[in-house]
Amino acid sequence: MLFIYLSIFLVGFLGLSEQFNLPKFSPNTYSLTKNGVEESNNIHIMVNHLTTSKLSKVNNHNMYDFFNKHIHMCKSENGNTKAQENLGSILLGDRIYELPFTQNKAITFGVDVKCQKICSSTISPEDAEFIDSLIVDEYQYQWFIDDLPIGYKYNIKNKGSEDIIEYYSNSFDVGYYDDSNEKSDYYNKPLIYNHFNIMIEYSEINTDEYVIVGTTVTPLSIKRNEYQNNLKTISNYCSFTGNPKELSLDRETSIDYTISVKYIKTENISYDQRWNRYLALQKLIISGDWNSLLILLGVNLVLSIAIYKVVIWNMNKYKQQNSFEKTLDMEFDDDQGWKLLLGDIYRQPPKLSLLCSLVGSGIHLLVTCLIIGILGSVGLLSPGNRGIVATGAILIFTLLPGITSFISMKLYIFYDGRLFKRNMTLNCCLVPFLAFGLLLSINLINIIKLPSHIHSPSVVPFKTLFVFVPMWLIVYIPSSLLGSVIAKKMYGGEKTQRKVNKIQRLIPPQPFFSKLVVLCVLVAALPFSSLFLVLKHTFTDDIIVNGVIPKEHFILICASLIVVAYNCFIMGVIIFYFLLLLENWKWCWKVYMTLFMGMFLYIFVYGCVVVESYHNFVKYLSLGLLIGMMCGSFSFLGGIVCIKKMFGDKSSTHNVAVNERSE
Repeated sequence: MLFIYLSIFLVGFLGLSEQFNLPKFSPNTYSLTKNGVEESNNIHIMVNHLTTSKLSKVNNHNMYDFFNKHIHMCKSENGNTKAQENLGSILLGDRIYELPFTQNKAITFGVDVKCQKICSSTISPEDAEFIDSLIVDEYQYQWFIDDLPIGYKYNIKNKGSEDIIEYYSNSFDVGYYDDSNEKSDYYNKPLIYNHFNIMIEYSEINTDEYVIVGTTVTPLSIKRNEYQNNLKTISNYCSFTGNPKELSLDRETSIDYTISVKYIKTENISYDQRWNRYLALQKLIISGDWNSLLILLGVNLVLSIAIYKVVIWNMNKYKQQNSFEKTLDMEFDDDQGWKLLLGDIYRQPPKLSLLCSLVGSGIHLLVTCLIIGILGSVGLLSPGNRGIVATGAILIFTLLPGITSFISMKLYIFYDGRLFKRNMTLNCCLVPFLAFGLLLSINLINIIKLPSHIHSPSVVPFKTLFVFVPMWLIVYIPSSLLGSVIAKKMYGGEKTQRKVNKIQRLIPPQPFFSKLVVLCVLVAALPFSSLFLVLKHTFTDDIIVNGVIPKEHFILICASLIVVAYNCFIMGVIIFYFLLLLENWKWCWKVYMTLFMGMFLYIFVYGCVVVESYHNFVKYLSLGLLIGMMCGSFSFLGGIVCIKKMFGDKSSTHNVAVNERSE
């Protein structure tokens, strides 16, 4: 029932979270020019990689550096200025630089810029085909000013009302195809954007102190005549009234990039509200899923009560059966079904250390996700700090391996394990080595599959990978060892006198529906239905990669993960009880692997088949493994709870009889 209460609490937390936001960090403030004297208020435009949400056979959802030589964007003669990025930002593929235009020429806050030339470039036919593929696959630029993304401005109509919601996107297109006018000379031809009208909105917070609260862009494709520096030609140089700029695929294309910046003062948007328009679409989408989540909670509640009543009824019947006095020789005379398994139910499963480490790691992952969700819901994870979610998850997971080792050692002692050093070593190495190996493999795959002449931010620098080594040695290992030592001190001295037969009981033939594959398909459906809401909004729309995550989404993630954990716990109870009815005492690995493999298969198939046009398989391969570990862990805990409820009384009764006979 604890899972139900936690989920309901998080749902109610959504309505209250607006009232206790933590204080914001101090904003960047600017001042306007006084008495003709220009103050130090330079605006810096930062650029990131090009990315898309569309998968194609040509680009395969690759990310391309802004300064890729085949894109022919401007480079600074003095070298490109790279922004400081955190670990999560680098792992997600961010490669943020300052636009050479603002690097070489100061743009003062409040001073409009009209039709300034960024650079000129000549695009060969081969590179034009590459840029054409980017336009076809809907690749987009990612630019930033004061951490705010520069994108399009939309007006969205709210369903169920006539309210118009203002929405700012976080990127804009490389170019477009004109498919509206068949009589046009540019019909179905690649047209590249070469002029960018940027609008910066600002508001006043104190006297002569201003903050930027919004940035949008209107990109234009302009066919320019030969540029001459005189008033007659400069007026039309950046005009959108002329013809668009066609990207020629059979000859060289000469192109000039230009930019204009305009400042607009607004009184309606404060600094604390500046992200509302960037998050408007995500909030609108998420708001429609709370009813579904509440329905799932209700279904889970009914299911849990039904299962609880069945188990309690069976236990009470068993207790009544053992209320009569029995001699030791008559102890099992009336037993049948799962009651015959007392002599084998506590037998150690194979690879006990590995199983215990996996169970502890799954709970560790869930705790990490819940902490990140809580931090995001109270406003500590700012959308402007790209990669902060991934960085926070890595740091929290590195600081809390004691959860893994504590639970693992406790389960290991529960099954009377004796090789404590092996268990402690697995707790320290299993998940870090698995995660590092998976990351290294993905990196090598990206290097192999990408053409040698195209650099991609998808490839993580090797020096970044080796940052994890000192984190593992200095922080992870000591914390993990501490958790194992605490668990051993607390539970290592307990002596459990349980009946374990020397000869294993023969398991009768099992029906086909008890096979692992069948159980995976049937049992994992309910947990996946709860997790589908998170997958739908988090990974289909790439909001984790884009970094623009509303706090309502953090609450949705927390609530959904708790529902999934609760579902898996109940499914573990069902599988365990089902196997015991079939007199199958080898339940441990089967209960764990049913939810582990089931969730992995559901997530992987969903990613590769249902949303193939949006993502590649690598993302869902990693996600399936992580979610599978969490689900398998709680499924196994459901079996452990059942063991204590169903066999605890009988084990103690048998121990008393043994002690009396020995006396």
